[in-house]
Amino acid sequence: MVLFNKFSKSLVSIGIFIFVIGVIALIFPVAFGKATVIILGVIFIIGGALRLSFAIFSFSTGTMILKYLASILMIIAGIWLIANPDMGLNILTIFLAVYFIIDGISSISYSFTMVPVTGGAYLLAEGIISIILGILIWSHWPATGKFALSIYVGIKLLFNGMALIMTGKMMKQTSA
Repeated sequence: MVLFNKFSKSLVSIGIFIFVIGVIALIFPVAFGKATVIILGVIFIIGGALRLSFAIFSFSTGTMILKYLASILMIIAGIWLIANPDMGLNILTIFLAVYFIIDGISSISYSFTMVPVTGGAYLLAEGIISIILGILIWSHWPATGKFALSIYVGIKLLFNGMALIMTGKMMKQTSA
């Protein structure tokens, strides 16, 4: 029971954090979108550099060459994202539409397993919202590319945060 209570508190804390990030995304959509693209570019550069440093440990020359090429491609993609945040934002927006639809389907299916624990209704609602947002992004792309990512991610984060907060609270009530 103690572990269950700690887990429910963690869910609530993470939910609040995600909710706050969602609010920030909604207040500053263009800046949030560009920052997201730049952060992703930095992650690609770091990931590419790490992959490059480990490519030497390949078992064959062919594998090593492919790992070097993949690493260099990651670094180039990272540099491109940092240099072209507006174009990167448009590309990420279409990927986001696909992600939201897949994540929504996943959340809906997971919500049915949560029924005995409670909190499944919140995951179901979050999944439905996710699918709707994915369809809206897809249907209005590329016209809304510069701000859609942040607006829809902000809305998604608000619902994710609320689902985690409510699931954590329901778990605490169930364990009491």
